[in-house]
Amino acid sequence: MEYLRVFMEYESDDMPVLYFYEVDVEEERLACRAIEIFVNRQATCMEDLYHDVTEMVPIPTAKELNKGLWGSGFSASVISKEEFERVWNSPVYQGTLTAE
Repeated sequence: MEYLRVFMEYESDDMPVLYFYEVDVEEERLACRAIEIFVNRQATCMEDLYHDVTEMVPIPTAKELNKGLWGSGFSASVISKEEFERVWNSPVYQGTLTAE
């Protein structure tokens, strides 16, 4: 597994500003779990990211996101499983909301 933290440029209060992904690198880089963090620091955890989708899209690498290959406004980094689990198990995100 690979764990990613992806900051997004602020668009509106109802759009996430930060995503966390648990990516299965041996299964076409599909996300096993994902977390959305909103500007009010509320965390929404998703165990089935692909529920009701027509096409399953692999999660890009941090390098691809940072190079702008998937559009602008991303700042991504690889994180530890422990950091992902800490966020997963908390209803309110305590970390920074913007890329450092």
